Amino acid sequence: MMFLSRITMKPGRGSIIRYVSAGGGIYNEHRKIWNFFPDDKKASRDFLYRKIDAGALPQYYILSKRAPVNEQEIWKIETKVFDPVIKNGDYLRFSLRVNPVVTKKTGDVESKKRKRDDVYMEALARYEGVPKTDRPTNNEILVEAGLKWITERVSDYGFSVQNNDVIVEGYHRFEGMKDKKNHRIQLGVIDYSGILKVTDSEVFMEKALKRGIGKAKAFGCGLLLIKRL
Repeated sequence: MMFLSRITMKPGRGSIIRYVSAGGGIYNEHRKIWNFFPDDKKASRDFLYRKIDAGALPQYYILSKRAPVNEQEIWKIETKVFDPVIKNGDYLRFSLRVNPVVTKKTGDVESKKRKRDDVYMEALARYEGVPKTDRPTNNEILVEAGLKWITERVSDYGFSVQNNDVIVEGYHRFEGMKDKKNHRIQLGVIDYSGILKVTDSEVFMEKALKRGIGKAKAFGCGLLLIKRL
């Protein structure tokens, strides 16, 4: 069983002060989300989440195996069982925030080392040194790189998209304080919206919806939000 929750900060100066005092950055946000679930030292992350940048107060959507609980007082939690009926051929509106990367070999041909490159930063680098008059705009580069990344991957998740039905809404770069392994966190994310067509309902449910898309799922990426047309 899965649960879909909408969590919204309650209005009030006290709520905002407590939220801000808890610290910012994507790692601290990740820790805030963990606080909605009962303590279980044996539990691995069993949720996806997405912060919605709308309005003055923070809001999150969370898809989880455990229902979140409200022990923080400053949040309003609305939860329902998530069990949509999805069929092959269904068309759905979607919203998605992903960390789009490409994995490349490093070193010599025999090397097993790999590194991940941000697809937008990589696309920009290809035009380094090219005069502005001879290159696309940064937005055109973003749209081209973003559409290429998503269209090459969606078949693995049980759905298809057409370029004309997908909007690359924007690119954001998030930097956070060091995590518990003393690594500084840096993420590039792209927001998409549009219309998708379900091609394999079982894969779509189990992989795209329940497991999420792409990397950095622990930091607010990968949750596919859907709505009937």
